[in-house]
Amino acid sequence: FYQRVMAPEKTQDGFIVQRMEINPTVSERNYAIKMMLLQHEDVKAVIKGKLSIQIFGSAQGKPVNFSIVGLQDDPKTSLSFAFKYFQVIETSVTLPLGFTPEKFEISTDIYKYNKKRGSYSTTIKWEEAFTEAE
Repeated sequence: FYQRVMAPEKTQDGFIVQRMEINPTVSERNYAIKMMLLQHEDVKAVIKGKLSIQIFGSAQGKPVNFSIVGLQDDPKTSLSFAFKYFQVIETSVTLPLGFTPEKFEISTDIYKYNKKRGSYSTTIKWEEAFTEAE
């Protein structure tokens, strides 16, 4: 992680979701989600945008997807970002009864100096992000 922040030339350029963690809470079907956003560029400038996150899975044997915004607990957390090196975004969601999550699709447009610099999208499997409470 440190090398990617301080020596981005050794890795890919641009914006990435470095890590996503999902932790179960004490409430049934409720999960805490934490994402580390990271900028990979030689010349660091503030980048901005808003994450769009869809969760895909199945319910009653049929494929279903939801926007994370619609599943967020109150008070709802902004999925906007503005950072120079990295930013952590945290939120919590309650999954619908009978829904089995499979993956997240994350996308955003990236702005620098109020000009669109590109788009980013990635898919993260639920089991890759899910961590058991210890």
